[in-house]
Amino acid sequence: MHPLDTLDTPAAVLDVARLQHNLTHMQQRISALGVALRPHIKTSKCLAVVQQQLALGLEPEALGLAAHRIDTSPFFARWTELRRRQALLAAHFNVRALNGCADCNGCRNDCPINLGDPSFVPNAAIRRLAAGDLDGVIASRDAWKCHECYTCHDRCCQQYSMMEIFRIIKQLSMAHGVVPGGVADGVATVRNTGTMIAGSEAARKRLKLPAQTKTGADELARLLSEGT
Repeated sequence: MHPLDTLDTPAAVLDVARLQHNLTHMQQRISALGVALRPHIKTSKCLAVVQQQLALGLEPEALGLAAHRIDTSPFFARWTELRRRQALLAAHFNVRALNGCADCNGCRNDCPINLGDPSFVPNAAIRRLAAGDLDGVIASRDAWKCHECYTCHDRCCQQYSMMEIFRIIKQLSMAHGVVPGGVADGVATVRNTGTMIAGSEAARKRLKLPAQTKTGADELARLLSEGT
């Protein structure tokens, strides 16, 4: 059955591609003339169309929203928050590729971590991120379950794998101080000793092993202090 067969009639059906083209074309023509466009909302009475118009940079006043008897501030509060979230994503991610990854799900059954831990659903985290909930994704710490095994990376048809996205989330998490205890301890050990696991000189003597060679901890500390 075709999706259109499920619609209750009468119903207005819009071609999204043509709608976007017409909105953009009209805006460009008006801008070239140096005048303001006032496409009043009462013409379409459609939230999806209004959102497209706002995305073109039109101000609420130009849409005549202030003239409505119904308070439109809740809508614009939500719209402003969505725009803030999208701007935050754009500062760190390729948003177009991120949305493509969220819609693809081509590798949803390939993640070896998910096979062992069904509570980790990487595609769900990607969709949540694409929806603008970067703070929520960081707080969940799900990104740290990704072992960067390159399975999704090797099979990705989007050229922007979940592994790459999770790697960026981990970097942002560290910047926000949201890091699992084990990871934080590991980073501290490397900073302090130059190695991931500190060796035991007593154990080496007991096993008649030579003394541990210099780790380079001092040199590492110097490089980190210089921001290299």
